[in-house]
Amino acid sequence: MHWNGFLLADDNGVVEIIIAVFAVLFWVLKAAAGSVSAVKAKQQQRNPVAPPLPPVTARTKPPTTAIPFAAARQQGRAKAVAKQPARRPITPPPLPTAARANPSAALLPPPLVPVAPDATTARRAISRAAETAQLIRPGSLRAQFILTELLQPPIALRADREV
Repeated sequence: MHWNGFLLADDNGVVEIIIAVFAVLFWVLKAAAGSVSAVKAKQQQRNPVAPPLPPVTARTKPPTTAIPFAAARQQGRAKAVAKQPARRPITPPPLPTAARANPSAALLPPPLVPVAPDATTARRAISRAAETAQLIRPGSLRAQFILTELLQPPIALRADREV
């Protein structure tokens, strides 16, 4: 069988199908590329390119005179000293009258007062009880037992077994 000058090896039309698939793929890719270029053109119409900015000229430094190193250092110190504000002496806060009367009482901490349990301590105790209850369930105990048995040698090889 001849098809446009090509000799086909079989009569099932496999080669025609392959050629048709390639033609369809080429057509799809060409259409996708065309749609992408159309979208870019629309975006350029919506957002035109901004005109270029004028060139930036370099700033010129004012001419400096050469100052010897030691003189420049002294000038820098003088400027730093002149900028700092004068410091006032800090006075310590006055001691309470009880500390003046009995100096040993000021060193002791206040006595401890027993605190009644409040709602937050009760909630913590309840949450701890709930966590403990989850750990004591048969399923979790079984899993823990299996885990401990896996980490031990086989029963026949244990040292505490009587022969």
